[in-house]
Amino acid sequence: MKKAAITNPPKWPLSVLKIFIKKDYLEEIQGDMQEVFEDDLEVFTLKKARRKYVWETVKLLRPVLTKKLEGTQKLNNYGMIKNNLRIAFRSLIKQKEYSAINIFGLTVSMAVSMIIILFLIDQDQMDEHNPDADRIYRVLTEYDDEVKERVVASATSPFELRQLLEFNVDQVEETSQLVKGAGNVKFGEDVFSYGGLYVSPNFLKFFDFELEKGDKKNALQNVNSVVLSAELAKKLFRNQEPIGQLVEIDQHGSFSVTGIIDKTLVRSHLDFDLLIHEEMFSSVSSNEILLTNWEASSKNFYNYIKLKEGYSKKPLLSFLKTMDSKFPEEKQALYDFNVQLLSDINLGRLVGNEIGITSPNFVLYFFIVLAAVLMLSSSFNYMNLSIARGLKRAKEVGVRKVIGAGKRQIIVQFLVEAQLVMFCSLVAAFLLLQILVPIFNDLKILRDIDGAITMNFNSNLSVYFVFLSFSVAVGLVAGLYPAIYLSSFKSLKVLKGTTNAGKSPSFLFRKILVFCQYAFSVVFIITSIILYQQANLYANVDYGFTNKNMINVPISKKIPYESFRNELLKRSEIEGVSAVSSLLIVSSFEEVLLVNKNVSEDEVKSATLSIDPYTVENLDLKLLAGRNFLTTAVSDQKNSFIINEKALAALGYTDADQALNQSIDVIKVHDTGRKIAEGKIIGVVRDFNYQFVFLESGPLVMNYDPAILSSMNIKTGEISSAYAAEIIEEVWKEFDDVHPFEYETYAYSIADIDDEFGELVHIIGLVAFIAIIIACLGQFSMVVHHVQLKVKEIGIRKVLGSNLGSLMFMLSKDFMIVILAAVLVATPLAWKINDLWTSKVYLSPDVSFFNMSLGVGIILLTAFLTIFFLVRRAVNANPVESLKYE
Repeated sequence: MKKAAITNPPKWPLSVLKIFIKKDYLEEIQGDMQEVFEDDLEVFTLKKARRKYVWETVKLLRPVLTKKLEGTQKLNNYGMIKNNLRIAFRSLIKQKEYSAINIFGLTVSMAVSMIIILFLIDQDQMDEHNPDADRIYRVLTEYDDEVKERVVASATSPFELRQLLEFNVDQVEETSQLVKGAGNVKFGEDVFSYGGLYVSPNFLKFFDFELEKGDKKNALQNVNSVVLSAELAKKLFRNQEPIGQLVEIDQHGSFSVTGIIDKTLVRSHLDFDLLIHEEMFSSVSSNEILLTNWEASSKNFYNYIKLKEGYSKKPLLSFLKTMDSKFPEEKQALYDFNVQLLSDINLGRLVGNEIGITSPNFVLYFFIVLAAVLMLSSSFNYMNLSIARGLKRAKEVGVRKVIGAGKRQIIVQFLVEAQLVMFCSLVAAFLLLQILVPIFNDLKILRDIDGAITMNFNSNLSVYFVFLSFSVAVGLVAGLYPAIYLSSFKSLKVLKGTTNAGKSPSFLFRKILVFCQYAFSVVFIITSIILYQQANLYANVDYGFTNKNMINVPISKKIPYESFRNELLKRSEIEGVSAVSSLLIVSSFEEVLLVNKNVSEDEVKSATLSIDPYTVENLDLKLLAGRNFLTTAVSDQKNSFIINEKALAALGYTDADQALNQSIDVIKVHDTGRKIAEGKIIGVVRDFNYQFVFLESGPLVMNYDPAILSSMNIKTGEISSAYAAEIIEEVWKEFDDVHPFEYETYAYSIADIDDEFGELVHIIGLVAFIAIIIACLGQFSMVVHHVQLKVKEIGIRKVLGSNLGSLMFMLSKDFMIVILAAVLVATPLAWKINDLWTSKVYLSPDVSFFNMSLGVGIILLTAFLTIFFLVRRAVNANPVESLKYE
């Protein structure tokens, strides 16, 4: 069941109004604002309606605040602000140790949080160059996948849907339809591969792309016109003028270059090297089925709808709900359509078949959680340190109250000090940011999703404003409680020295903060240990097939595979050549259903892979029974299958020999229906990992279909990959000296995936380390303060004969109890969290007692050392000096 969208206004503006507006007027104002918000929803997007709601709140507050501030001139008095800043600065200098601890923790946390803010701002700018981004929608196809047993969303939708929307939905102003294409483009002797788009003539205007060269209005009007990216144009023409040049594009012939577009000037979810007219897609005969078949076209076309100014998307959605009737009757319940706002495509829901590279929302959530943990820990530290410092300044608070200072003035003073600390941390964090951003951008996981920060944040005033606002907000959150608490001291008690700070509610509150910090640390350190072991497993896993000294080369339609293979094998450096439809580990696999009618009619889920007769030997797969495919047997290409052990068991066989020559049905579930291939099992191979070991490699059925083989696995001797590539390229050019030679080493492709996970481990490990350091600093502040309160008691006990051990126990027991409590609470939580994710992973380490103990041991050791050195220093002090302490 789909969740209804949340269409309520934000709650916090109303909370702000309650502070400043009388209760008698509040209900009426709230009702009026709710009505305005509901009206806005009919015209604007939810995001824009909420922004307007907040702005209306600000406008209401302006006259109220102005009137209030006129009556509180003391707070606005320049002299008082100057005085508060002077006191805050003196306090910061006087307490250097506390200030350094605070600023260090906040600097690191703020720097990490500022990177997240930059990432969000940068990613949020995608497609913002389009002035109509708030009324352009992409149509999504939602499909109930029978094999995967889940509803999946696709960015594509049927070809005919565009016309139906134009003629049947009055609110539609304009549409644009795109189709992805790929091939090679040639100019002179140079040939380069491209990924392009077939587009409607209004593409540049619809998506508001500006041309670096050429006429935007007419660039795509002619069928034989092409617009190139600046990057591809530079490769093709080097220093020549590109406009008017003729280029050759695979399958389509000659095209005149009518425009050059520099994609680096704007951020867009659309990724392309060239643009050609949509009619060129229909000119290819093999594409005819996609233009006539509703289901098949739903996987290939991208439909964008621009609504008329001021119109709601509701009629559009209502019409789309009726479009499932276009599917075959038995499939109608499986399909649905939805829309996605152009500005919500990036950092939005994860959809399949994306047209370009986008950052899904779970990447955003991951970074936000990391930043939140660090900022909370640092804020807790500030609260602890502020209270500890404030208690030493209790007499100052008492004196200021005696001479007439009000509670509000004292709160303002402590908040000014908080903001000064935050500002110092902000400056330091900004300097640290210059180092961290290049490191952040170099993360492979971000390069793969085009998530690197591209904006020049050093010269962007809006970014400075956001950082400053963030700093002020953190300062208010971290400084408000200490300010309120310290301002509540009774002047008579503090001047007599009877605040009972060690037994005060604030002391309990500070213990709770340290408890939370260590609980965070326990969860993160245990998670980091298990993730490290997980990465270690991936790095040393036996995939069950050979990938060493293996080079992968895409199969070209221009080159006869068998002839190319035979020519390669004449070279002494080449030991084997085979071909597959999908590369093991690094590619996805089509899922099918298997039926063994000899046992039951039950359908078994399985992956499918097409291989040639040389694959088993070349990849060192272990044949347990039966035979390989035969190169001379045409029957093997149609009705013979090799299965793995898991497929053997799933089909109901206990012995490999028992399954030989048994008939099975292989059912492929397509949009056009269920295609059933009947054949016999001719061989059984030992299980091997065909998927990355994060997922289980389950049943697998392999056939021999030369038409869908897409990649060659070329095994070489003990030579460098670069030298091997040169040998293969020489043979390649004997068959095709026009199209470029492309390759990738198998080991590198797999290591590339490992590296992404390794980066994730390092990020979480770094956060765990920072969290532990911040927790130790928070504990440090409490221990220092606690020892200072007991200086006289320590001196007296030493004079009366107490030994070092008893004094250390007395001073540290309260803190160790807090830390042990955090460990006892957080360890089961850490176990549950890690057990949850490792249970979803096929190859994962055990969440064992050793792993848990190791994490807990690291936490306890760091905590004990922090307490030990501070307490030992206090205990070893001269008791005579201690008894002089005031």
